[in-house]
Amino acid sequence: MTATNAMDDIKEKFDRITEQIPVVEEYFKYRGHYQHYLSLTGKEKQKFAKKCSYELEQYKAAFAKVKTMFPDTKTPTAETLRKQQTELREQFEKRSAEYNYYKKEADRLARQIRQKRDSQKTIDRYLQNEQAAKRKKNQLE
Repeated sequence: MTATNAMDDIKEKFDRITEQIPVVEEYFKYRGHYQHYLSLTGKEKQKFAKKCSYELEQYKAAFAKVKTMFPDTKTPTAETLRKQQTELREQFEKRSAEYNYYKKEADRLARQIRQKRDSQKTIDRYLQNEQAAKRKKNQLE
């Protein structure tokens, strides 16, 4: 895996977590309402459903989103996701710094190679001119 691919992978994970955080926050915000709703029975349940219909609808919408984001695992908390996000940001910054260092070094080496190639061409032209001058001098004598 190249450095840019690794950085793209980290950025992709970071972006995915960034999308997940508000959904998870929403889910946990309304989960208590839903759990309380489930604990009730009969008229209390109906009364609570009317009183908190908005919260219960928000919970259902958030639950559907969470289910698509985390189909096989438990839903992480927003704090856990933020911690992962911070770790990814640090990894990205570290890899980015490494990448920039190696890129500068590669550019420096490429410049040196070009300079050596140009110097060699100059030396070759000089030697050709010297040989041509010697041949002319020998022909004139």
